[in-house]
Amino acid sequence: MLAVELYFDPATEEAVKGLLRDLKAANLPSPLLDQGVRPHVSLVVAETVDDALKASIQGLAEGMPPILLALTSVGAFPGEEGAVFLAPASRARLLELHHNVHELCATHVEERNPRYVPGSWVPHCTLSTGLSPKQAAQAVYVMLKAPLPIEGRFTEIGLHDAATGEYPYCFPLTEQASRA
Repeated sequence: MLAVELYFDPATEEAVKGLLRDLKAANLPSPLLDQGVRPHVSLVVAETVDDALKASIQGLAEGMPPILLALTSVGAFPGEEGAVFLAPASRARLLELHHNVHELCATHVEERNPRYVPGSWVPHCTLSTGLSPKQAAQAVYVMLKAPLPIEGRFTEIGLHDAATGEYPYCFPLTEQASRA
C-alpha cells in the first residue's frame, strides 16, 4: 500500500507523538509508534503509483505554502479496522489540496482506496489501529484527556510505502516567490 501524505511541522509532530506515547503508557497498542511511522494525514491511498507522480507532487508542493491546521477532535473507525484518530477542523485549503492531489493522481495511480476520494474522505491522523471495541473505547477515553486543540501547520507532502516502511520522497510546501 502506498499513500500520498501530509506531514506536520516538528512541534505538531512531537505533540502527536506524545499522544501516541500516552496510549502506549495506557497499555494500548501503538503500532504506528512501534513501526516508526510519521504522524500524518493521508490524502490518497493506492496499491500502485507510477514514477511520474513524484514530479507532479513536487510541482504541487512548490506552489503551495504551509497549511494552518487545528487537530480538534477524537474519533474512531469501527469494525475490523479498530482505529482511533485525531481529526483536523475542516479548512478550505486542506480540502482544496485534497481535491488537487486526487486530480494529479488520476493518471498516476491505480486502485485508489475509495475511502480517500473527495466526497468520501474523512481527514484524520491515525493514533492506533487494530483495536478491539473495548480497546478503542479505552483509547478514546485516554484521548479525551488530551490537550486539544493541537494547532500547527502541514509543512510537507510525500509518499509513504507501508509495505517497506520507506518514504521514497517528501517535499516541503513552499510557495515560490513568483506566486507570492
